[in-house]
Amino acid sequence: MLDQDFVKTVKNASNLIEVIGEHVLLRKTGANWVGLCPFHQERSPSFSANETKQLFHCYGCKKGGDLIKFVQELHGLSFREAIEDLAERARIPLPKNWSGSGPEEAKDVQAKREHQALLHKLTRFTAKFYHDHLARDSDAIAYLRRRGVTPELQELFYLGATPQGWSPLSKRLIDAKAPVAEAEQLGLIRASQKGTPGGIPYFDLFRSRVLFPILDLRGKVVGFGGRIFGKDAGDGPKYLNSSESPLFQKSRVLYGLYQGQKTIRERNEVIVVEGYFDHLSLYKAGFENTVATCGTALTLEHLKLLHRFAEKIILLFDGDTAGESATLRAMELGLQHGMTLHAAVLPHKRDVDEILLTSEGQLSREGVEQVKSIFAASEPVVDREIRLQLEKTRGSAEEKTQAVKRLIEIIGHFTDPVALEVRESAICSALNITVATFRGWRSAQGSKSGSSGRVITNSNPSTVVVSPNTPSAPRREGSTSPRIRIGGGAPAERPSARTGLGPLDRNLLNGILLGGQYLQMTREAQGFLPRGFELPDLAQNPDIRLILRQVEAGGAPSAEWESIVQEEEVKQVLRAALLLEGGSAVVTGSLGNLDLDDFRVVVRKALQRTWARFSQKLREDLVQKGELHLSQEWLDVQNKIKELGNFYDQIE
Repeated sequence: MLDQDFVKTVKNASNLIEVIGEHVLLRKTGANWVGLCPFHQERSPSFSANETKQLFHCYGCKKGGDLIKFVQELHGLSFREAIEDLAERARIPLPKNWSGSGPEEAKDVQAKREHQALLHKLTRFTAKFYHDHLARDSDAIAYLRRRGVTPELQELFYLGATPQGWSPLSKRLIDAKAPVAEAEQLGLIRASQKGTPGGIPYFDLFRSRVLFPILDLRGKVVGFGGRIFGKDAGDGPKYLNSSESPLFQKSRVLYGLYQGQKTIRERNEVIVVEGYFDHLSLYKAGFENTVATCGTALTLEHLKLLHRFAEKIILLFDGDTAGESATLRAMELGLQHGMTLHAAVLPHKRDVDEILLTSEGQLSREGVEQVKSIFAASEPVVDREIRLQLEKTRGSAEEKTQAVKRLIEIIGHFTDPVALEVRESAICSALNITVATFRGWRSAQGSKSGSSGRVITNSNPSTVVVSPNTPSAPRREGSTSPRIRIGGGAPAERPSARTGLGPLDRNLLNGILLGGQYLQMTREAQGFLPRGFELPDLAQNPDIRLILRQVEAGGAPSAEWESIVQEEEVKQVLRAALLLEGGSAVVTGSLGNLDLDDFRVVVRKALQRTWARFSQKLREDLVQKGELHLSQEWLDVQNKIKELGNFYDQIE
């Protein structure tokens, strides 16, 4: 529990108008201050702040609140982080019990906080040292100008350059009596076993480089990226980044996000590149919603961070094999967490700064227009990859087999049930097969690869979607390649009485048989079903639904369940999982590989599948029956499907 008196003190120490005024040009109109909203793009001011009430509101995007809420929204911070940021701004020390723990724990937290503040001071000191040197280094300035960096960009991103020699930073730190042990911890300097030519017992990590300070969301320097240049560059790596430290984890930070967050939020779109100079060139050309990774592949932490600022994420990686592989890895990571990433494709063996800049480092008008066209042509990576694989199905039998296997692999990454259903239907339409056939291939392929648990069925597996032509109809004349069609599709057939025991239903049954917390989690899932749905609707197999009715009635795992099922496969699972001892059922160790975390995923997928069926019914009512009053409910259902990621926080 946060100290509310302290929160009030922090709020009273800062003026909302002053804080907003650092980011928005405000003018006084009556009792309010008005300006262009920092949270969305607009031409006419709809953002208003009241100094007396210390509240803000935007009539365009509807964001509003107090000072803390403004800082949260502007920088993507949590409530606690916003309080800490404002306290630091007002130079108010955090209370000893700020961590919410006991005296000893609070003391440890305070010590860590003070140590982190010291590390931030060191990185700021280092950034200034290198930035000040750049102003005197004509060779570094000339190099930056050739790379298209203007004096304005140089200042905005606080670029720097390293002095000549092995230990200029080390010497400056020692002369200033700075804590060299912490500087070594940050990877700024390293101890020298033999000593350096100047007699300094340390040598600098960055030498013969231009420096790019990397900032966190609060604008604090957490690390550096260095690009080698000059005749004395030696044989070091072209790019060098700070080593991992308490401040710098390259899988969690993105270069340029601090400077570009306002534009990213306004445009609801972010461009991701791999190089510092690529980023600066795009920023110079007006693409201020650009960020760059810091010497690592795009991670889940990166994607979650970006998703706090924008819905659309565009990848602009190199057009070579490595860039294509990085794009596909990012695509899979995004799909596994419900995000659809877009890709903008560069011409082969061309960097974006080569397109944007002339040989003298000036912007090329034609280059800017070409890059605009590249972004305009961006599309979801998964749709591009599906289209490429469908084109390969025109080849030999082996090529077609490999392409279908790849399509199955791609579909297996989806966790968004609606997105999955749309792509699956489009693939089947292009291949002129039924959805049931494709799902059968998926199930068989998953079993052979030993990863059947990853096969997610998000709607009734007996639902059949046919192509515009009947299954027996030949492909239209003049058709040269299968086409993927997103959206639409023929009406679904009525489900059959028997659906088979898919991987999801099998795992659902296994969890029920394990009893205990597994069984309790199943029962509690009932409270998260859509209206008109009951607990048995979690399953698609009729026999599993019968068993769920027993669970719904309060029943525990029992050998008697075998008598109510018909499918032999379900009976085999029951026999393998249950042993009779004195008339009671005991779970054997054969199910021990399904841990509680795995079962959480099973229940979540079953819920997503149920909501997807409900969504499909609403959509049919909207489209076929014209019941437009259901449109808001359908949108609410889509939001509910997305919210299922937080389901386990609610039932644990």
